[in-house]
Amino acid sequence: HSQTVVVQNVTYIVADGTYYQPSGTGYVVVNPPLGVTVTVLPPGAVQTTVNGQVYFLANGLYYQPAMLNGVSVYTTVKL
Repeated sequence: HSQTVVVQNVTYIVADGTYYQPSGTGYVVVNPPLGVTVTVLPPGAVQTTVNGQVYFLANGLYYQPAMLNGVSVYTTVKL
């Protein structure tokens, strides 16, 4: 499963929790940006609670869950 996301006018492809950016005729793996919203958590994401707020932790990055138009979404945040 992959999806295209745009953060601050930069396009990323997210596939199984790995973030890619177009480069030449292919793609390169990049660090996940803060503020990106995805509809699917990376594999192995673990629910955790910080200061009473639920987050999901995957690959050292926190995802904050929310509902958007009746769909669960997850936004990368820095704690």
